[in-house]
Amino acid sequence: MLTFSLNFVALIGLLLSLWILVKPLSFSFWPDFNVYYHSAMVALHGQNPYSLKGIFVGGYLYPPVSLLIFFPLLLFSVVLAGKIWVGISIVCLISSIYTLLKLFHSEKKFMVVCITGILVCNYFPVKFTLGMGQLNMLTLLFATVALYAISKNKSFLAGTIWGTAITIKYFPLLIPAYFLVKKKWRIFFAMLASIIVLMALGVIVFKVAITRYFFENIFFHLTSSVKIDYYNQALSGFLLRDFKQISLTEVNIFRFVIFFAMLFLTGWVVLKKKTKKLQLLEIGIFINLSLLLNTFSWQHQFTLLIIPLIITWFTLQKYKLKWQYPMLLGISYLLTAINAKTPAALPVIFQSHVFYGAFLLWVLDLYLLNNLPKHEK
Repeated sequence: MLTFSLNFVALIGLLLSLWILVKPLSFSFWPDFNVYYHSAMVALHGQNPYSLKGIFVGGYLYPPVSLLIFFPLLLFSVVLAGKIWVGISIVCLISSIYTLLKLFHSEKKFMVVCITGILVCNYFPVKFTLGMGQLNMLTLLFATVALYAISKNKSFLAGTIWGTAITIKYFPLLIPAYFLVKKKWRIFFAMLASIIVLMALGVIVFKVAITRYFFENIFFHLTSSVKIDYYNQALSGFLLRDFKQISLTEVNIFRFVIFFAMLFLTGWVVLKKKTKKLQLLEIGIFINLSLLLNTFSWQHQFTLLIIPLIITWFTLQKYKLKWQYPMLLGISYLLTAINAKTPAALPVIFQSHVFYGAFLLWVLDLYLLNNLPKHEK
């Protein structure tokens, strides 16, 4: 009777959470999707999508080939297309969670599915992504399917999917570094080949001048641009907000020093650990690092943190670690899941809560990777 009651409560909680999640379907405007839609429309007519100006119209930042995703949606009005896109994003999210749970043979466990669904649906980066009409759910699905392909030893497929994800949204950008460090050559070269093929497809479909404009005026600018906005929760945003007394040049110096220190420490631990059973944890760490160390990471981009959060939880369950570890994971989740509606009202030190949560997860995962049983092979 108790089990039935708990299952019923969990089901009601999941249904209520799903109801909140689908709210963006009722919107008639999604700021980022509006940019994607109008940029694709311009590109379809042979014009430069990166030259559009205006709030919620100009400002497309991704490679030209990624616009092909939105071409079929141009058959509809921007409002109807936006609703379809949100629906596709929700399907991608649900498929991603199912795939992640399947990796740990938990996709048929009712309580696990309900609790995971509730936590994901109430994760602010997820709601933010849907409300903005962002691309993140597609990237999330590609990443989770690539992980599943790796678990099935389908290296070429995994590399191709990773390459596609990176080409569409740049994320997770440090994943190639992981496969390079681990000498996973088939995955690495399949990833590289898919990136080259997709970029070449962009050149073929669109004008060469548009691709050149993208690299000269968009891509390299992104690699050097930093944002102080509250919604930038990467290392750069933390440094700019919390250390206003130092110059931008000094901030960049600190950022690059910390960047290489974190990357070196992670690489050293990953190389030292020889077990294959912790490969998912390793990949999760590099996904997290991609968000922490990026030039800027908007809060919605932390949707990808769902992957290392779930991987870490199942790792803790597998090794039956003490309560302190799940508690730290819970704190990490809460810090990255919440949102400040009026961030200016918060003391500056609290405005980087997502960064703190992701950083805590990085520390926890690195500790687990370094200290879990040495005999695991």
